[in-house]
Order: sequence, then C-alpha cells, then structure tokens
Amino acid sequence: MKVVLATGNKNKLREIREIAGGKMEIIPSSELGITEEPEENGGSFRENALIKARFVKSKTDLPVMADDSGLIVDAMGGLPGVESARFLGEDTPYSVKNAEVIKRLSDVNGIYRSARFVCCAVFIGQDGSVLSRTGVINGCIGYGVAGENGFGYDPAFFIDPFDAMTACRAAGMPDSEAVEMVSALGRENMASGVINEDLKGYISTAQLPPDVKDAVSHRGRAFRFLFEDIRSI
Repeated sequence: MKVVLATGNKNKLREIREIAGGKMEIIPSSELGITEEPEENGGSFRENALIKARFVKSKTDLPVMADDSGLIVDAMGGLPGVESARFLGEDTPYSVKNAEVIKRLSDVNGIYRSARFVCCAVFIGQDGSVLSRTGVINGCIGYGVAGENGFGYDPAFFIDPFDAMTACRAAGMPDSEAVEMVSALGRENMASGVINEDLKGYISTAQLPPDVKDAVSHRGRAFRFLFEDIRSI
C-alpha cells in the first residue's frame, strides 16, 4: 500500500518509516508537489492531525496519514501542548524552546516536573474513511538537556530507568547491553547535573538509540496502533 504522509519534517518521515518496518510505502506530501500547509487551529492533537490529513487528501486520490504531537508539562498548566511546534514562534530553534521550558520549571523539583509526550495519528482511506489512534509516553523535564539522537523536545524530556529498560527489551537489545547503557547514561546525567537525586537514573529520549526510542515513544505507539487498524481494513 502506498500512503502519503502529510509532513515536511524529514525526521518525522524517517521515524514513521522505521516504525512501519517496510510494510507499506510511505511518501511525503512534498513528493507530490504539495508544499502548502494548512493553519493548525484545532483545539486538540486529533483535530490538528485531521486538518493536515484532510488538506493533503483534497489534493490526492491516495490514502493519507498525518499526526500531531506535542509536549504537555503539568507545572506549566499543560503548555506547550497543541502549540508545541509554535511555542515561542514556529521558527524558534528547539534549543531555545527547551531552555525556556527548563527555565519556567526552575522552582519545581523531582516528580513535580512531570510531563508527557502525546501523539495522535490519523489515516484517511481512499473512500474517505477515518481512523485515529493516540500514543503517550510519560516522563519528567530534566534540569538540563542531554542526547543527540532525538529532535524537538527530546533532549529535555527524561524517562525513568525502568521505562528505558522496557524500551530496550522491546527493541530486542540483550539485557546485559541494556543495563550497561542505561546505567552509564544515568551516571553521566548525574555527573553533568541534567538530573539530580530526585530523578536518579533518568535518561532523555534523545539519548536512546532510534530503534529503542521508537519502541516506546508516543509516535511509535500511536502509529503501531494505527498500522494494526489499517491492516485489518
């Protein structure tokens, strides 16, 4: 099956192709010459994903997928939420956005720095039918950033070592390698000050190898659920 992904984000395209595992041909909307982007003015991740998917579907007969995702920080009242990509301005580098999130939590400690990534993935079939699934990963905002493997808010978002081990096992990493990697990263983060005793052992999603991150990420979960639904049609 050939499906158009409504995105111009190369990182997102790579990630979703990896999650699909070659079981469908996923092409970006830009490959069809679609360069315009609709205004994402929905009040939820699902509404914004549907806005993007319907816009691209109006320009092609192929099935279309889209997603909308973001970071919800409890101590910030749920911000940046659906405005994650536009927080502080759409063209503002994520290094600046991450620094601002961390700054706003300067008086917040430990588990009260709780946050979660949410992703809603949608599919519009050739007949116009709509499927949607949501994925979530829970964690905390670090006291600094760490990691080079992720993008967006990944360097500021940390998960506990138990969830990191679960991700490693889901990706097929031997336990001995997983324990060594997770323990080493946890110690490194403590030494650099991006975590403290309150978040001892936590590692950022940007520190996880891509296949490990995909195993437990919000986007990985949402699209795996969605792919199962598509295959059952």
